[in-house]
Amino acid sequence: LSVNFSNISSDPTIAGWRWIFGDDDVNNSGASTVNHEYSSLTPRSFNAGLDVIDIYGCRNIAYETITLYNVRAYFQADDNTICKGETVKFIMEESSVDSFIWNFGNGMTSKINSSSIYNDVGEYDVSLTTYKYGCQNSHIRTNYIEVEDVEADYVVNYSSDDCYPISAQFQHTTTGSTIVNGYWKYNEENYSSGYSQVSNFTYTEPGEYTTLLYVRSINGCAATSSISIEIQGPYAEFTFSPDQICSGDFVQFNISDTSDIDEFIWYFGDGASSTVFNPQHQYNNVRGEMIPVLYVENDICNKLLTYDTLHISNVLAKFEIIDSKSIYCQNDRVSVLNNSDASTGYIWKLNNETISSEINPGSFVLNKEDFNSISLIAFDQNNCFDTTIELLYAYPEPEIILTYNNTGICVGDVVTIDMATNSNNIIEWNPDKGIVSSSYNGIIVNPEFTTKYVAKVTDGNGCTNKDSVIVFVHPIPVVTRIPVGDTIISIGQTISLIVNTSSTVNYSWSPDESISCLKCNNPRVNPEKDITYYLTMTDQCYELTEEFNITVIKDYTLVLADAFTPNDDGENDRIYVQGKNIAQLIEFKIYNRWGNLVYSSDDIDEGWDGTYQGRKLKADTYSYFVRAYTNHNHEVFLKGTFMLIE
Repeated sequence: LSVNFSNISSDPTIAGWRWIFGDDDVNNSGASTVNHEYSSLTPRSFNAGLDVIDIYGCRNIAYETITLYNVRAYFQADDNTICKGETVKFIMEESSVDSFIWNFGNGMTSKINSSSIYNDVGEYDVSLTTYKYGCQNSHIRTNYIEVEDVEADYVVNYSSDDCYPISAQFQHTTTGSTIVNGYWKYNEENYSSGYSQVSNFTYTEPGEYTTLLYVRSINGCAATSSISIEIQGPYAEFTFSPDQICSGDFVQFNISDTSDIDEFIWYFGDGASSTVFNPQHQYNNVRGEMIPVLYVENDICNKLLTYDTLHISNVLAKFEIIDSKSIYCQNDRVSVLNNSDASTGYIWKLNNETISSEINPGSFVLNKEDFNSISLIAFDQNNCFDTTIELLYAYPEPEIILTYNNTGICVGDVVTIDMATNSNNIIEWNPDKGIVSSSYNGIIVNPEFTTKYVAKVTDGNGCTNKDSVIVFVHPIPVVTRIPVGDTIISIGQTISLIVNTSSTVNYSWSPDESISCLKCNNPRVNPEKDITYYLTMTDQCYELTEEFNITVIKDYTLVLADAFTPNDDGENDRIYVQGKNIAQLIEFKIYNRWGNLVYSSDDIDEGWDGTYQGRKLKADTYSYFVRAYTNHNHEVFLKGTFMLIE
């Protein structure tokens, strides 16, 4: 920057001056007007001054600020890769300029607007010139704006005179730009998964279809194009309901729409057909999956149309007899094995009576003569079912009747069991123990214990029957007793004699001495001497005896001293009742020689101190009487005389 400086000082005493430019340069020429060139790579300010001195040697400096500005012309676009016909907005880095001029490279310039539209494909140079404080700067960006265009023109190759299905080929014919995404639309329901220059699609129904291509370039430019095509041929839309049935169910077929049809025929899939417009068809004795077909025809072609798969229950009831045989008898047990198909539940019936709902019912009995019907109903989760029946002829059981009227026998008795059956039948008795003799009319037996006799007869068909009787043999009673053996007791002790038997008997005890009962099984006894009790037990067959030997011992003592000396010397001053195994003293009485009662007590520990009514009695002979109970509650007595010695 070139700056002119002038000295405009008016003081006449100024003798000299110098110029200070603020950039380390000084002018001492004394010129009134000077020029100085400032330079800087960045904006900055300089303090320029005039330093004067007068004739008196006084100095003064006046300063002025010199500022250097660097106006910028850099810019950028909001988008520099655009599509044909789009507008670009340019943004200056420095917005506070005094003025500017744009050259957009497309033949357009502007001193006002910073945006421009690009209508032609190509690359464009853009420049900007800016002005501020008289400063000027310019910036140009070569090939900065790139303008492209994308087109979606295409052709469809297909045979318009043929009958559907028709395969059509779609080809994009204008591919100057780089396509990054897009899609083909074949009809309202079907689109491609992405873009390809060539695409194929098969039309399975006649009609007029609007096709479309959408493409987008790498710069985001998009284009669409559409072509309509027509597919020829007869067509109908139909439904049927329900689509899951059981064998024997009806299905309703309905045509909902037709196009260009001259003739039609229904083919139901089970060999049947119909020319009724909306027929109803019954599916009998068929299972599995079927695809009903509608045949349509016109002067161009014919077609077989389908709607959906018809699902017919596959449930099939099957079973087999395990270890089957040629002849069955009434009450034979039969086992079956379930071989049903596609089934989830079962009902087994014998002679029309439900016997089980299990997969396999185990075994069951042919409960009637003549034909027995075994039926299995198998059903699936949709409650479709199938039934199979097998008939088994059962010969009647041979007749057999056993008669036995005896209510019971004793061991060693003989009894007859009568039998009524055909004399040609084979007879088996079980058990054979105890049989004395046998014939087709019956048997004679003498069992040792209660026995069940079973007669099995077999006829000419191999059919069998059984009958049985129980011969009751009164058992010899089993006896248990307490005590088990001979018993020793103390005198006065009471014990129970307990007898139990395995059956009811009558009891009889002897002798009738110190025993609580004679006809019971648990009398209580308290003998005072050694004794044997006999028990006889009788029932309708037997007489049993038991003996109970009891030894009685005397295991107590009861005594009184012959004399005592109540002289208060601390020795033998009282006379006591003494003994062993004495439980209670009932009475202790003392009499003088004239029979007068001088002492009475029931306390065995008290004793007599020789006084009567607080007065000491004289030495003499006294008599006494004692009554007590032993530990076994036996009452004992003691009496006698003793001497009172002074």
